Amino acid sequence: MNSKREIRIKGMLGFAMRAGKLVFGVDQICAMMGKGKIKLVVISKSASENTALKLEKKCGFYNIPSVRIDMDTESLGQLLGKSYAPAGVGVSDGGFAELIKSAVLSETTL
Repeated sequence: MNSKREIRIKGMLGFAMRAGKLVFGVDQICAMMGKGKIKLVVISKSASENTALKLEKKCGFYNIPSVRIDMDTESLGQLLGKSYAPAGVGVSDGGFAELIKSAVLSETTL
């Protein structure tokens, strides 16, 4: 289950977290999108459909890419050292956003 691709995605999310480049909470992510500070939205596979739809619609409105990752909310929270299960995260750094997006969208293992 832990392909090189998944390990790379988890590593990049961890690095972005340690660098302080992730935003948590749907309302906070949406607010930061409006200010132009979010470059990518990463949505967990187990996020509720309403939450995922809200984030994707906001991303469409602000022309911000979004990706769904094959990780449930609990695993995402554990990976990022949170005591709660975030449905998604906003990436505020363009470099991290591009690396994460290309890793998630690649069809071959890295």
